[in-house]
Amino acid sequence: MTTYKVNQYLAEKGVTVHGNTDAYYRLSPDGVKAWYVEGIAEPTEADLAKYPDVDPVSLVMAEITRLESLETPRRLAEAVLTTEGKTWLANNRALIAVERAKL
Repeated sequence: MTTYKVNQYLAEKGVTVHGNTDAYYRLSPDGVKAWYVEGIAEPTEADLAKYPDVDPVSLVMAEITRLESLETPRRLAEAVLTTEGKTWLANNRALIAVERAKL
């Protein structure tokens, strides 16, 4: 059970909770960790199966960050000085544009 899946499950039910999964639980008087979202049943694995494990936006942002980090000062200098460098930079920027279009 991931936080993202539980957040999506709750969002469908009109509840927004931010934070880790501890935000959904409280300790009962006898010290047992129990689901604590008023009016919403605790989701089962079957309830959560339709949701992705990770926020798709964070995956896209991670790929954009990875592609942007490839544009080092050396690569940028090559883009100014060589045809191959210009081509590489243009291709990398095109990949970044594809990822940004997914947002």
